[in-house]
Amino acid sequence: HVLLHHDWTAFKAAEARTLPLYPAFEEQSDGTLRAVIHYKDYEPTFEHYGVPPYIAGFNVSAIAYKTDKWNISRLDNSFQLSGVMMLDSTVDSEAEAERIVRLAEQKFAGNPGQVMFVIRDGGEQNDNSRFIPIASQNEGDWQALHEQAVSDIVVAHSWFRTLSGLEYASGFSAERILHEYEVALNTVILGEQAELTEPIRQLLTSVSGFDTSSLQIVNRPPTRSKPIYMKVWEARKADGLEYDPDDERQQAFLSEITKYNIRSIE
Repeated sequence: HVLLHHDWTAFKAAEARTLPLYPAFEEQSDGTLRAVIHYKDYEPTFEHYGVPPYIAGFNVSAIAYKTDKWNISRLDNSFQLSGVMMLDSTVDSEAEAERIVRLAEQKFAGNPGQVMFVIRDGGEQNDNSRFIPIASQNEGDWQALHEQAVSDIVVAHSWFRTLSGLEYASGFSAERILHEYEVALNTVILGEQAELTEPIRQLLTSVSGFDTSSLQIVNRPPTRSKPIYMKVWEARKADGLEYDPDDERQQAFLSEITKYNIRSIE
């Protein structure tokens, strides 16, 4: 049996329900027979040799987090230069000096503070208060590090860059998107879908007697290189290939021969 509960954080045994695992069925209070198909997904290390994606991408994820946090702190500080502020002043005590420094940090240093304030006893001399900037030349390095970390995260998790919404330097390309989608279909999507639908096929066949040979999941690409209302000969003409408008085989619409099961051109 499988234990079911609507809120596991507030689990109460009296509110929980149980259902048997398929192929066993159990009659419910409403007179229906019910069962549960239990899917289990194991860690990648149990199925393949190698490092799990969440471990492989842990360090680069930390880099992306820290560089992003660094950019936020610069924004909070209005992109002001870091430096040391020397203040000439006469104070009565260390506590008074500390109070002046804290007030100055709150007003001028941003959050988090990037300016260090130093108070020195100026006495009767002229006021020599000044700001000493600390020049930083590593902005480009931080940006490159962040971009590299994002790219490494995609690689570590075996994601597809354009399908993840990340563009290449040359921008988005419909052909590249379709190519990655084709690879994703053959390496990830179709295999997972087959595992999910096989128990459903068996259940519908054994319980209801349905013919499930045509049962399939419709996959549609996120974009198309050509409109699906084009005919085959028009598409061949657009690609610079030989075409024959009078050939009966080339009269079909692309929607009729696509492998993505698009059944309507509307």
